Amino acid sequence: VTVKQDPRGTGFIETGVDFAGDSDSSSIDLRLAYLKTDIDDLGSEFRTLVQVGENQALLVELYKPLEETLKLIALPRLVAERQTVAIFDEGGNKTSEVQIEQLGGSLALGREFWRHAALFAGVRRFTGDTEVEVGAPQANENFEGGEFFVNMNWDRLDDRYFPNSGTFARTEYLTSRGSLGASESFEQLDASALSAATWGRHTLLVGARYGTTFDGDAPVQSLFRAGGLFRLSGFQPDEISGSHFGMAFMGYRVRLFEQGFLPPYVGATVEYGNATDERDDIWEKGIFNGSAYVGFDSPLGPLYAGYGFAEGGKRGLLSAHRHSARTNLDRTLNPVVVGHRLAAGSIRTLRRTP
Repeated sequence: VTVKQDPRGTGFIETGVDFAGDSDSSSIDLRLAYLKTDIDDLGSEFRTLVQVGENQALLVELYKPLEETLKLIALPRLVAERQTVAIFDEGGNKTSEVQIEQLGGSLALGREFWRHAALFAGVRRFTGDTEVEVGAPQANENFEGGEFFVNMNWDRLDDRYFPNSGTFARTEYLTSRGSLGASESFEQLDASALSAATWGRHTLLVGARYGTTFDGDAPVQSLFRAGGLFRLSGFQPDEISGSHFGMAFMGYRVRLFEQGFLPPYVGATVEYGNATDERDDIWEKGIFNGSAYVGFDSPLGPLYAGYGFAEGGKRGLLSAHRHSARTNLDRTLNPVVVGHRLAAGSIRTLRRTP
């Protein structure tokens, strides 16, 4: 195997912007990263990333092929992040905001298959604390994390944000253990999938996600969270949370014009699911949600504006914008479609996912 030098050079600057909002709140995150691609003859890559805004993060990682076929990979990573999580009562009223800070690292070893599948296993170790920023004052709570994990990925989608064909699937199992230094012992399984098919200007989307905690209780920083565009759209981002989460999703999208600048899409979704503390309640107490939206695949990235609603009369305006710079230093920082809890470590393409 011969690794050829990218004609654009060996250093890449990456930028990204995430904006999300509804009728009650909005947030924005800005990212800047540097990627170095000539670490060795096997094409190892070094990346460092900074994210500022509502959620802050610092990521340093090395993508290291271990042999000449470039299939066996080592991925060491260091991450520091500060995440703001809103807490809601049963009526959907925000009662407090909790800031979660984490500092840690991971080491994953894996195997890539073809150009669209990967299997990785590794260990994570981190330390952190939670602090109430808005709401009734409470003492800070410190926590320790130590996890073994295995994840599998399959990505054949033709586009990350407006897919027309293909399937994406991801499954991760993790076990948090005191023997690794964790404050809480528990296990989690998290799986998601999305498929797209297109006929002319019409596209059908079908997806699902299921996450469950067993052999223990998940601490606040490890709860499954839902709400926001296409993730139970009638709720605010992170409005519902629990140790278990399930959602089924069906969407329809039509491209209004075959040609032209910024061709807009019009679409709608139907979603069903919930995040709960009891596994059986996911479906027994599931909530129908839906959305109607307009989308633009702009040069600055995907733009969405729409209206979300849920059983019980909940509704609100939704908007989202994600931008990843595409210059002569072209790379991408986008998290995966129907993704998992967003953390700095998930801002990768398929072959950098663990």
